[in-house]
Amino acid sequence: IATGEATHWFILTQQLPLILENVEDPDDIGVFGVPGDDADDHGLTVWEPMSWYVNKDTENVDAIKAFFEFYYSEEALESYKEDCVKAIENGDNLLWQKYARMMETTYPDEYENVKQYLPEISEESREKIEEIVKIHMEWDAYMAEHYPNIRKRGRVATTGEDDPAAGSSTESYLRCELMSYSEKTRDLIYKETKEAYAQGENTLRDIIANETRFYGYETLDEAEKKHGEIVI
Repeated sequence: IATGEATHWFILTQQLPLILENVEDPDDIGVFGVPGDDADDHGLTVWEPMSWYVNKDTENVDAIKAFFEFYYSEEALESYKEDCVKAIENGDNLLWQKYARMMETTYPDEYENVKQYLPEISEESREKIEEIVKIHMEWDAYMAEHYPNIRKRGRVATTGEDDPAAGSSTESYLRCELMSYSEKTRDLIYKETKEAYAQGENTLRDIIANETRFYGYETLDEAEKKHGEIVI
């Protein structure tokens, strides 16, 4: 698209920034929703950021830091910060690496054209990644069983469900996210995930519980009931 070799691409809109960075004139790029049966009743899906952001001027810095530390330790967060700084210094794009890896199961033919640019990952790291993913998928299955109305509004669950229409699953997204981390960061997350699991915790449930509070719900049960009343 950016080079003019293609004119039309069915994509998720988060690809647009990368295209706009590489096109000579951004005004040459346009976007429109997938057409339907009614020209007057269509729209674009709004994809919210898949990260947490904090206003640097917030009066609740300590509360925000406590929430982030609840998700991962200060040591793991600092390690990931180092990953990002190093990536910038080296001209690497960790976000691109993650989405490029997800193409292996959604756009396998296109993936063959980009895989050569992705960093190698050791077999040991791959094994740790799969252990982390296995635990998260067990936690995700719990959410699907106990909070189905909330869970069904998320991604499809397993890599086997990946395709261009459904996009990347929770399983694939997590796996490829972990692949974008340094070995040090992955090791820290591996350790903390295993410890949480051994203690009978479900950090995915806790994370979603915190997220629902941001939307004004007091509890997961309240959010689950409300989402059950919403017709999709």
